[in-house]
Amino acid sequence: MRRRLRYRLLQALALLAVTAFGLWGYRQVVRPDPELLGRLAEEKLQGIFGLGVEYDEFAIDLVEGVDIRGLRVFTSNSPKPTLEARSVEVRHDILALASGLYRPEEIVIEGARIVVSETEGGVVLEFPFQLESDESTGAFPAIRLQDSELFCRDHRDHQLQR
Repeated sequence: MRRRLRYRLLQALALLAVTAFGLWGYRQVVRPDPELLGRLAEEKLQGIFGLGVEYDEFAIDLVEGVDIRGLRVFTSNSPKPTLEARSVEVRHDILALASGLYRPEEIVIEGARIVVSETEGGVVLEFPFQLESDESTGAFPAIRLQDSELFCRDHRDHQLQR
């Protein structure tokens, strides 16, 4: 009985060591080229938000996802950004990524200031936003806002209201 317990404990420790070594090896050896990833991330952001997108920094990790700090979207309508976010995290499906597909599952936007306009037909975003659906399922990633503010521009006097 005691021998069996010791054997199981050694198996668990060996599995933990192999997993830790695999993660360490991934982070040391398989790390993607940051300049290439930066260009790809900027192209993707411009595809979603248009050419007026800026950011302070970003980090890409194949396991944890994409983290963008200090996102700002400018349009010709306003000298101030019509979208600002302290951070944007894109969490992706790691199994799909392992098979060669990039499939974002959730986008978490934290500390955002979002400007919308009231029109005769309803409320519209004041910045370009072209999010593509997943090609295989047609599904869009979930979007979650945390600690964010929404400002609405009145269509009569163009004043921003919180």
